[in-house]
Amino acid sequence: QHVVDFFVDGDDGDLTAHVGQTQINPGDKVAEGEDIMFTAHPDPGFRVAAWYLNGAMVEDHHDEQYGYTGLDDDITISIAFEEAVSITEVSTTGADVFPNPAKSHVTVHADERIQDVRLINMQGQTVYHGKPDNKHTRVELSGIPAGIYILRLVFDEGTLSKRLQVSNRGQ
Repeated sequence: QHVVDFFVDGDDGDLTAHVGQTQINPGDKVAEGEDIMFTAHPDPGFRVAAWYLNGAMVEDHHDEQYGYTGLDDDITISIAFEEAVSITEVSTTGADVFPNPAKSHVTVHADERIQDVRLINMQGQTVYHGKPDNKHTRVELSGIPAGIYILRLVFDEGTLSKRLQVSNRGQ
């Protein structure tokens, strides 16, 4: 038997594994020769960036499933997710974002439930991430440097991006 370990690099989704119809957990021992199917479950607005087998990237494989056949040693599978730029960027859902420019916080009121909210800087880095699961949310901006950001809101029916200016406090 061999140890099969698996995990997600980051917190943008989940990863499950099955031997036949039986789900296994990270660190479980699996019989030699078995086939294992790993399934990625990206969060809304994300997709598979890369799969890794024992720390080495699996080249040109971005599907949500990865099969390992003929288990013959301990393995570690990991997956990284990235923001999906090909998802629908236009939403019929409206959202009010205020104040803009903002200093200490920004409030969002939307027409439908917000699944995911991200504040992304101009380098493409997520500086805030929340899952409000509500039509209204408040994003605290303490520790966020002044600058221009994209506030990305993910709904059941699409994604809406708004430009947000964060100004220095006390000015």
